[in-house]
Amino acid sequence: MFAPARVLAATILGVTLLAGCSSGVDPLVPDDLYIEVSEADRERNYDLAWQDIARLNGAIERDDDEAVSNNALLAAARIARLESGQPEWLDDRATARELEDYRQRWDAQDETALREALAARGPELRALFDSGQFDSALSVALEILVLAERAMMGSPGSGEN
Repeated sequence: MFAPARVLAATILGVTLLAGCSSGVDPLVPDDLYIEVSEADRERNYDLAWQDIARLNGAIERDDDEAVSNNALLAAARIARLESGQPEWLDDRATARELEDYRQRWDAQDETALREALAARGPELRALFDSGQFDSALSVALEILVLAERAMMGSPGSGEN
């Protein structure tokens, strides 16, 4: 009688441990970017993140949503490395929740609201990054990523969906 109970308990424990090790969230950072961030030292990642943010702000000024999105992802991956001290896939549940919260917040906004938010968040990202507030900078980079995603999809009622 005890043997089946032990097997069941061991099975439940094993499944619980495995479930705890996997977030079940797809990685935001693609493999090639993860490797690039992993191979660069802290100083190089800092320099490249600074450049990514500069390109991101230029793309915001040009309304180049694809470049904004690409540079926001690059900056987020590098900022996460600077913040935690190691490369991150950004596949944890907290990041997924944060992205979902931003998507819900910006989902029904018109293009003007999205453009205004992008114009405000770009300089905010620069200021947070320059002051070493990497956790806050990462959140802003994720929000910019969502804003660019929403802008590329077209605003509600714009006919671009």
